[in-house]
Amino acid sequence: MQALIITAPGALTNPIAGTPKVPDLTRNLLLEYDADQLTLADAADVTAWNSTDGSWGAKGNLPYASAVRPKFARNGFSAGHASVKFSRASANLLKTHSAVALVPAVNTPLTVSSLVKFNAASDGVSATIFSGRTGDVGGYVYCRREVSGRLSMGGGANQEILSPIVSSGVWMVVTCVFDGANSKMFVDKVKTAGVCSGAFWDGISMGANAVGTNNLDGDIAAMRAYTRALSDAEVMLQRDTWLTSRGLAA
Repeated sequence: MQALIITAPGALTNPIAGTPKVPDLTRNLLLEYDADQLTLADAADVTAWNSTDGSWGAKGNLPYASAVRPKFARNGFSAGHASVKFSRASANLLKTHSAVALVPAVNTPLTVSSLVKFNAASDGVSATIFSGRTGDVGGYVYCRREVSGRLSMGGGANQEILSPIVSSGVWMVVTCVFDGANSKMFVDKVKTAGVCSGAFWDGISMGANAVGTNNLDGDIAAMRAYTRALSDAEVMLQRDTWLTSRGLAA
């Protein structure tokens, strides 16, 4: 009888003929933020959010924050799963050091996935999920909701790919694949393909743009970044894994 040997999550050696290949979401992982790993009391200040996995290690930690810190939400999900709540009125953000660029910068291709919920309707102000730099220098990757209610992604804050209008008060997985002419954005299962210019990450700002404006009014529960372009199947696996593990419909 032929043996089926599992060596790592999603990685098979000597598989039985016809066994489906499960994508490996650990390959080229750059950083990961998971609110479930934060050991804070409900509504406590989030003064730092460390990367729990990935090749950037401690360089990916977010030890710097706005004067008013975002809040930890212990019951941001069903079954007690957590999130980090950002307030536009309080101008919340978390970031790496604004004065020290990470060297070497990580260039495209890059993939960034976020489990996010917008808590307010679009009202004439952009709302940033993440920015790939903490200083005001062009060329960094980003994703934000525009005043139109659509999500945009691109390099150097250029609106290069736009999603359909997104809802407020709904958890969604937003995945941005920065890969030149093969770039794409997923909002849950809705894919928008397009072209993005070459871009980089040499610092991280979460919940605001590179200069601390266009703040998010919403929750972030998880974020992952990869130094490669995820396939469509991998994007869907990432989405379904996050949602089902948190008791949300996939």
